[in-house]
Order: sequence, then structure tokens, then C-alpha cells
Amino acid sequence: LWQFGGQCLRRQRYAPDLFLDRRGDTEEHHPHQSPRQQLIDQVTAAVDADDVEALATLTVDIPDAANLLEDAMAGLAGAALAQMLGEATAQGVTVDGTPEPDQDRLAQVAVLVAALIGAGMSASAARKALQAWAPGATADEVAAAVEAHLQALSDAGLKDNLGAGLSVAQNEGRVAVLRQAPTADYYASEVLDANTCPPCAAIDGHHFTDLADAETQYASGGYTECDGGLRCRGIIVTVWDAAAVQQSEAA
Repeated sequence: LWQFGGQCLRRQRYAPDLFLDRRGDTEEHHPHQSPRQQLIDQVTAAVDADDVEALATLTVDIPDAANLLEDAMAGLAGAALAQMLGEATAQGVTVDGTPEPDQDRLAQVAVLVAALIGAGMSASAARKALQAWAPGATADEVAAAVEAHLQALSDAGLKDNLGAGLSVAQNEGRVAVLRQAPTADYYASEVLDANTCPPCAAIDGHHFTDLADAETQYASGGYTECDGGLRCRGIIVTVWDAAAVQQSEAA
């Protein structure tokens, strides 16, 4: 499912490069000023005005980013929903109605993730500008240092943030099915990551009281107490008992 989510993003010609500004033909593919250039221009203006405090207000406007991410999240949520329906069918359970992910929540999370990525880029640019702003340094010199820094940025932070959005989408798809399915037994599963942290190792296999309890502990998809934060790859595993199967057969 995570590979599917990545494929959804890569189908867009300039995402996730839209965030990192490493694509070619910027004006052809994206008519707005690139994120990197926005930050360079703001740094240049701050140095010209001798206004160090202005570095605290650096911002990035990436109009298409949230929409691209929302599309990818919707695709992954749909795939996760289909997978969860398949798991129910394999256990002999029928899910009534037509489960649907919460599209409003997916859209809101996409906006948040895009904002977090932009804020991270802004903070990184501000730190480098402050470091390079020596007495007598020109605006062009400081801007050049910031540009080189932004060009050399790793995509690790970007992947973490995008992964968090995709994790939410996966969880939304699966939980949408569980909310309409017969009551089941819900367990924590922390076997998808080779580097399981102590809190996740401790909850692995835990039997939740009910679905609400499980959703509380796995609010964003992963475990809420994971040392890796939103990078957690834990999930809720569902097991239906014989009564649930009989209920489906009788329906």
C-alpha cells in the first residue's frame, strides 16, 4: 500500500519535487514562483533592509502541493479500503453498505502536511541565512549561501511528512470499513518495521477493548506513543469471531 501511495505521487510530473524544487522547466510545469526562489527573495530583502527579525517570518506558498497530496491520499485510502474489505471477505464477513473514507479529513491533513513541509524549508533557510549573515556581507552573498544550502537539502524530512500523510490515508480507508463491519477483536500489530521502538514493541499484539479504543491508540495510523512519531508503521489488525461470520451468513 505504501508503494501504491508513492506511485500516486510520482504520477504527478512535479510532485514531490514541487517541494524540493529539483525539477526542470519550472515555469512550464508550475507557473508560480518556486519555493526555493521565494525564500531566496525574502532573504535578499531582509539583508538589504538590515532586518534580521524578518528571517522569522519567511514563508513558502506552494498552491498545488496540498491538492497533489490529497489526490495521492485519496488513492491510497481507496486501496486500503479495498484491502480491508478483502480481509473481511476472507474471514467470511460481509460489510453492509458502502464504506467511504472521510474525504474532508484527508483534505485537511493534506493542507497540514504541505504547511509543515513549507515551514521546515522556511526554518532551514532562516537558519542558514543567520549563519551566513556576517558583518559586511551583501544580500547576494547571503542569498547565495541560502540557495546552495536549499539545493543540498536531503529529502528525508520531505519523505517523513509525506509518509505521515499516506499513513493517515491508509488508516482512514481501513477504519472506514471497520466502522460498518460487524464488531470484531482488534489488535495492535507492529511487525512492518524492522526497527521497532520499545513502546511499539510493548503494545504489539495488544487486544483493544473495542474499535474506539483502537482508534484512540492509532489515531493517525501509527501508534500514538511511537518514538518515531508519525513515521510509525504499526496498524490495527482485525479478527472476526464465529458469531460475526454467522451474522453475515444470516443477513
